[in-house]
Amino acid sequence: MFPTSVVGHLEVPDLSMSSAQKLLSAVQDLLVSVGAGDVSQVGDSVSFSAGMFRPRLWSSRDGLSIVDRGTVQVEPGSPGRISYNLPTLQLLVTASLSMPLIALPLLRYEGPPIAPVFLVLGWAWVVGGNSVYARMRFRRFLRRAVESVIQPAPAPESGAHPRPSSAQADSFWAGDDPA
Repeated sequence: MFPTSVVGHLEVPDLSMSSAQKLLSAVQDLLVSVGAGDVSQVGDSVSFSAGMFRPRLWSSRDGLSIVDRGTVQVEPGSPGRISYNLPTLQLLVTASLSMPLIALPLLRYEGPPIAPVFLVLGWAWVVGGNSVYARMRFRRFLRRAVESVIQPAPAPESGAHPRPSSAQADSFWAGDDPA
């Protein structure tokens, strides 16, 4: 079955309860700043509406224009976890209805039948490409919120503390699930 949502999570080291609340507020503020509608915080999550038929979001590069709505949940802990679920039903329906209309002129082509190939590849490009794009952009969007709340530690004085290993540094954004 084809996924109808962009789903993922980020892990954040040592996310306290107060930092989690600040992070929820930062996510809420960022969503409002990019024009998401019906932004509300309930408990440990922020929900919002978006969609491709909202004028401000149509030209937006934050990836919200192809999702119908979304939920971001923040779980404090060590490590903390930021989970998101972004349904894309509008994109699926729009692509499924528009691709056959776009392919109609190809039915007159007097050669090998290319309309079915165009339909499959075009639909996969529109739906799959936009889903990947939304995932990448929304992850960056959430990282911006995290960085606004969790300030990096100041650089230690020379020789005061050893540098973290590359494995420790890479684990900061661990939790990229391949789905």
